[in-house]
Amino acid sequence: MGLLDLTTDLKSLRYGQDRIGGGDSREPFITKSIDSTPGDTGGPDFLLRANTLQHVGDDLSRMGKFMISPKGLQFAAKQNILSRTSVKIQSSSDVSFNPINDGVYLPTSTLAQLAVGSAGSHLLKQGINPFKNTSQSGANTGIGLLDNILNAELPLEQPIYVKRVNNKQLPETNRLVNLVGAKIGVAQTDSNNSIDTFLGSLTGGGIKGFGGGLLNNLFGKNSNSGLGINDNQQEILRYNGGPGSILGVGQTTIRRATNTQLYDNEEFKKEFKLLNYSGIVSAADSKVGKSKDQILPDFRTSLDPGKPNSLISTTIDYQSGANGNFEERVNIGNPGRRNKNLSNYNIGTGTGPLDKLNALPLYQSTNVINAGNNIKNDFIKFRIGILDNNANNPEGLKRYIHFRAFIDSFSDNYSAQWGEEKFMGRAESFFRYGGFGRSISMGWTLAAQSIDELIPMYQKLNYLASSLAPDYSSNGYMQGNIAYLTFGGYCYEQPGIITGLNLSYPKESPFEIDVDSETGANDGGKKTKELPMIMTVTGFEFKPIHNFVPRIQQNTFEGLTENGSTFVSAWGDERYIALRNKNGNNYDGNNGSENFTIPSSTTNQEGTDLVGDVFTKKAKGIN
Repeated sequence: MGLLDLTTDLKSLRYGQDRIGGGDSREPFITKSIDSTPGDTGGPDFLLRANTLQHVGDDLSRMGKFMISPKGLQFAAKQNILSRTSVKIQSSSDVSFNPINDGVYLPTSTLAQLAVGSAGSHLLKQGINPFKNTSQSGANTGIGLLDNILNAELPLEQPIYVKRVNNKQLPETNRLVNLVGAKIGVAQTDSNNSIDTFLGSLTGGGIKGFGGGLLNNLFGKNSNSGLGINDNQQEILRYNGGPGSILGVGQTTIRRATNTQLYDNEEFKKEFKLLNYSGIVSAADSKVGKSKDQILPDFRTSLDPGKPNSLISTTIDYQSGANGNFEERVNIGNPGRRNKNLSNYNIGTGTGPLDKLNALPLYQSTNVINAGNNIKNDFIKFRIGILDNNANNPEGLKRYIHFRAFIDSFSDNYSAQWGEEKFMGRAESFFRYGGFGRSISMGWTLAAQSIDELIPMYQKLNYLASSLAPDYSSNGYMQGNIAYLTFGGYCYEQPGIITGLNLSYPKESPFEIDVDSETGANDGGKKTKELPMIMTVTGFEFKPIHNFVPRIQQNTFEGLTENGSTFVSAWGDERYIALRNKNGNNYDGNNGSENFTIPSSTTNQEGTDLVGDVFTKKAKGIN
């Protein structure tokens, strides 16, 4: 049975009849004698080692026979269908008569690659001309006539992007420019080819256009100079074949997510408020070359003339008034502004420091300078006062240091100490409260924008650093220094001690190198130091000393409900985070609870959870 009966005549086996039903695939296409010596390459090493040329010839013969076999013909057909269904890039739109998006596939390209592969060459699989150069240089061999033949424009070629699309395109051939004109610049109407089905993509123009649509799918171009931009307002691109087709028959459509061109439609105007393309262009043109007092008017008046716009919130007027330009409002200055002296660095701005708060010197007072002095204006308050240990003023005389609030980090750390106890006969631990602690960590950045700010900035840093060193009484006793921290609405004149401070400068900071100008006395005699213009303060550790007895907040609860729940009716002193302070109490006359009516039950007749509603209102500050 089987091979057991053919013990001595294995060479008599024949190929063929290898298909079900007795068919012959004619494989293998290349056969070798079984009498060959193991390790024998079958020929001499000519030009290449191991008789490579002979193997190349065998491969060409084998692949040539495969390509004309039924399997080979199926392979070639599948390659062309895949090319037809591939994405059509812009460069493929420029090729005349190219119904195959990625170029035609010819078996000769594979055979040519087999012939030159041993030399390290790589040819194109797609396209009539597999030898075409894919770089912008356009030179294959350096021989002009031969390169002109190899790089000639042929139909059904692979669309090589770098050769067909220039870096600088003309407006009429740039698809992005054409998309702006076709999809943004003008209003559009629906057309018949908006049927998003295979039949619609096949016909390209409805049922009645079946014949023309089918021919267009195979050979035709689309609108907009063959760039594939569709006239239908609901679509962006439509092109022949591609992933949206079925085996290459049909078209691929890229639809727009939202049509923004219906601004002349009344239904659209009721829902959206938009400036159209021409309105945007007109608004932009009207602003060119205008001064600050000729700025573009509020665009909401163009969207909704004669009545308030409920769709867009009103905002602060940042151009004028008390809330105007922030450079002026908080005195931070603008180093890039016009009308400044650029001829001499030592002269600087010519009008003193740019950042008035940065240059504000140290001062001594029982209170911060009055609100009428807007030099200290900032987005949020940030200052440190150091108590004068020798002052007899009962309110405490302080030396105030104001820094620009370029805050890098802030953390407020609370801790409770609990002692652990073990009792005989009990496995668990018992705890005894032992104390309370709190520490605040901060970091901020200082930057001198003009020569007039550098020394005042370092003078304040110098004094702050010195506050960690001791003071001495008139009797010679060493004394620590008490500090008062104000940080926005979080800390207000919070007394405490500073236990740590680190000063460093970032590597991107320039240095003041203190080089005299050539103009001599014209620089106003300003002197400075070789110092970084930017400094960072890190490791600022502040331990608050509370001027009240630290205890849990004492709130008042009133309004018994059916299930025994009560709600807060009055808040106790809120001093850890300074919601209550001497000069800025957000809750004076209204602690957020007095005017709130406690519900008689936790649910109403409709079953709404009133407890959840209560806390939602409390979080939003609603009475």
